[in-house]
Amino acid sequence: MPVLYQGYPISYSPSALERAFDVSGTTDILGVPAWIVLRKDKTAAAIVYAEPSLEERGELRHLVAAKLDLIPCKSAEHRESILAVKRYWESEAVSQNV
Repeated sequence: MPVLYQGYPISYSPSALERAFDVSGTTDILGVPAWIVLRKDKTAAAIVYAEPSLEERGELRHLVAAKLDLIPCKSAEHRESILAVKRYWESEAVSQNV
């Protein structure tokens, strides 16, 4: 069963996003453009706001609306490899507006 992340909002720097993730699609969250990203090693997927915002320390960060930690496993019939959700996190701002 997935476990909800504890703690504060998640964000990625533009360089970390470029280095570790592939953009696999686009969407919008309440009219704001967002990317659907998959970590290159397939251990995580996320929906991040496409435009970075300026954080308190003056750093540009892509805020994460939702994130899944993934683990590889075999299907019930053991015929194919699949990705299962280990845990998830979603922004309160997004979940309250759905």
